[in-house]
Amino acid sequence: MSSIRNKLFFLIASVITMIMFFMVAFNEVYFEKYFLKIKKNQLFYLANEIKDPRSLIDLSAIEEKNNIKIYIINERYLNDIDVSLSKEDMTELFENPKKFVFRLTDTSFSLDKELTIITSYNKNQLLIISTPFSSVKEPVNIITSFHLKIVLTALVLGYVLSIILSRIITASIIDMGETAKRVAKLDFSQEFKSYSKDEIGILGENLNIMSAQLKDSIEKLQEDIEKERKIDKMRKEFISSVSHELKTPIAIINNYCEGLKEGIADDKETADFYLDIIMEETENMNKLVQSLLFLSRAERGFITFNSERFNIKEIIENEVKRAENLNTEDKKVIVDIKDKFFVGDKEQLTAVIKNLVENSFKYVEPEGEIIIKSENNRFTIGNTSHISEKEIENIWLPFYRADKARDRKLGTGLGLAIVKEILESHKLKYGVYKEDDKIIFWFEGGEE
Repeated sequence: MSSIRNKLFFLIASVITMIMFFMVAFNEVYFEKYFLKIKKNQLFYLANEIKDPRSLIDLSAIEEKNNIKIYIINERYLNDIDVSLSKEDMTELFENPKKFVFRLTDTSFSLDKELTIITSYNKNQLLIISTPFSSVKEPVNIITSFHLKIVLTALVLGYVLSIILSRIITASIIDMGETAKRVAKLDFSQEFKSYSKDEIGILGENLNIMSAQLKDSIEKLQEDIEKERKIDKMRKEFISSVSHELKTPIAIINNYCEGLKEGIADDKETADFYLDIIMEETENMNKLVQSLLFLSRAERGFITFNSERFNIKEIIENEVKRAENLNTEDKKVIVDIKDKFFVGDKEQLTAVIKNLVENSFKYVEPEGEIIIKSENNRFTIGNTSHISEKEIENIWLPFYRADKARDRKLGTGLGLAIVKEILESHKLKYGVYKEDDKIIFWFEGGEE
């Protein structure tokens, strides 16, 4: 049993015990005085009613009904009865009609004693009302005995009820405590369930709201941390990739320059060959740096646009012809493009189409096919490829190459990252997916 349940049970049981104790104490100590007061008030009320000249009263009926005796006695006959009055009391009674005197024949409350009230009735008569005042000791004992039985029964029932009530009241609090304990351990698998709409129920609902908000905050924080880790990993991979891409041409340039310096090239033809290699690698480095600068500007939103209206069909056809001329191997190319006008930066969108077309020619499987077509607003460029679904998820990342065995002359791995930035900056929808043995790149846009 929990501490709060013990406290609640003790509190309820204590209240019940105190109520029962005061009931017994009242019977023992105050009941006689209370009973005497009630009798005095009764006699006082009857005396005023009899003295009222406007009331018509049947004294006999009043005596029988209230078990009293009524005397109206002339002053000169007072000596014939014992009313225990002094001369001063009698004088004051006749002088003050509102004066009342009570007499109790014996404070021991014996069975043959009486309680008497005396007041003036008129100028020379007194009204005396008396009632038997038996001892209340015996009835008090009987009442106390009866009350004790009630008290004991009530205590037992009260303790049982207090246990039940304490369990009912504290059950929700205990469940709430368990829920809070689980939340403290970042366990949000179970909510607090309450079917009441009282303060405990409202507190439970607030606990559930706090738990849900804390869960969302932690999940967002974990997502942010994971995103930061991925960004940090990508940053390191990016730096490593840039270093790797620059290391090879720099090493080639350095080696060929040293060879020229040491006079390895004995004739002009060999020297020209060395210089051509140096110029080619320099151009590759320049393209890499320009691509990196473009990506940096694009990620920061610094790309500038020269908007114009142009037909994308012409660009696609030109890039396909150029790619066919650069590739000596026979490839099956299917082109089904309709006229479609775009408004945007022609140079940048040309770079997108050029990159996608070149990739389809570079990475198509031997004896595979390249399909370029348009349907409504969607343009697709696909080729047979062994790339997997898992690799597609990373295909837009800078320096990512699905085929690690390919020659570095096929590209730096920045082309699709640049395509992604250009299409996003033009707010065009794009994507890539596998269909049977083909990889399909697509983008949507153009005038309606």
